[in-house]
Amino acid sequence: MNANLSQGFYYGRRNASQKAGALLLTESSYAPLSEIPKHAHENPYFVFTLNGGQEESIGSRKRIYIPGTLAFHAAGETHSEKLGPVGMRCLHVEFGSKWLERHEEVTRVVGDGSHFQNGRLGWLAKRVYGEFCNMDDVAPAAIEGLVLELLADASRVKRLGTTGKRPRWLVQARELIEARFSEAISVSDIAAAVNIHPVHLSRQFLRHYHRTVADYTRQLRVESACRKISSSNQSLADVAIEAGFSDQAHFTRVCKRLTGRTPAEFRCSAGKC
Repeated sequence: MNANLSQGFYYGRRNASQKAGALLLTESSYAPLSEIPKHAHENPYFVFTLNGGQEESIGSRKRIYIPGTLAFHAAGETHSEKLGPVGMRCLHVEFGSKWLERHEEVTRVVGDGSHFQNGRLGWLAKRVYGEFCNMDDVAPAAIEGLVLELLADASRVKRLGTTGKRPRWLVQARELIEARFSEAISVSDIAAAVNIHPVHLSRQFLRHYHRTVADYTRQLRVESACRKISSSNQSLADVAIEAGFSDQAHFTRVCKRLTGRTPAEFRCSAGKC
């Protein structure tokens, strides 16, 4: 029988916990290579990965967590996890029923299983964690404001990103990028493949996905490379080339800008330095 965890309870070790109005914030750590059985939580929440990572299973769906991953869980959503070689440290932000009632217009995103990697949402989540770490008499108000802003941004991204509102050719363009991100494929090549003018493709991609084609390609390359770094002893130079970077220095610059850490630092955090 799956466990249903009550407010504030997680399988990981609780490092610290703070309340901000009807929000409950908990920093947790999970042991390396541990496996968390199927379970659910009484309240909806989001989790922001600070260090390490894991693979999460929700039915037949899987989500990979690396530093900077922000993921939402609905109340009662059954899931299980397999931790990576250095475990994971994360911040949970749990929503009480009164908070949800007050902000119904932006909390629908909490229950749809969304997840995001860095970008503006990651920046907002880092600010929430900063307030959590430096709790004073005004921090609860700051946290509530930041969480509202984060949810509003996530809701807009989801609204613009629903398949029904995207042109089919744009979905095909994104699928092509995801399939060939490690190749030297240009916007013109992608546009030709979906029979759309390159300028129109660039504008619509930015409008619907809130990033340029180049930025999305870099994100896919960094995510792929970081997964390989954490699961193998392959040289950083080889990982960089396979992911589509021109060389290790290029990979290092982009990785540092997107994740806040260099590939070498990421490898050390995975226990492989």
